[in-house]
Amino acid sequence: MKRVLIDTNIVLDVLLNRKEFLETLISRYSGASEIFMTLDLTSLTRSITILRESVEDNIRNGAAFSPLQQETFRAGIIQNFEIAYELCWKTMKRWIEENVSPDVLFGVPRIELFRRAAENGLIDSVENWMTFHQARNSTSHIYSAAVAIEVYEVAVRFVPEAETFLQNITARNA
Repeated sequence: MKRVLIDTNIVLDVLLNRKEFLETLISRYSGASEIFMTLDLTSLTRSITILRESVEDNIRNGAAFSPLQQETFRAGIIQNFEIAYELCWKTMKRWIEENVSPDVLFGVPRIELFRRAAENGLIDSVENWMTFHQARNSTSHIYSAAVAIEVYEVAVRFVPEAETFLQNITARNA
């Protein structure tokens, strides 16, 4: 089996003319059994790292913080969770569109994205990812101390799931 990596910069250069792009792919990679797109995972990696380090620091040192400092730190962790979650699901979607089918996720609800991601070995638990999705949505619509504490707790549980996703997509992206 011959695998071929396609640099996203090549794709961006020719995407304006899809016919030319397809002709280029066919002529360049006609003998390949698999053609897949590599994704830049730099922002995703950084967002998950920042979230993990923030959670670890809060667990280690949170008891020494004043109530205002605890609330401020919790708010920062929630914001880091929002960023990391958004990058995770968008990266899942893009990987599936580029490597499975460009139309498979068109107009489908988020649960279907997570099902497809699980089918492709990117995530382990659709239910957990739906919990993360619901927590992310709750931060957009309501703010209360009780919701903030709940979302913080979800963010703590999100870290290992996000790291597993990153490991899985990195392995498939190489």
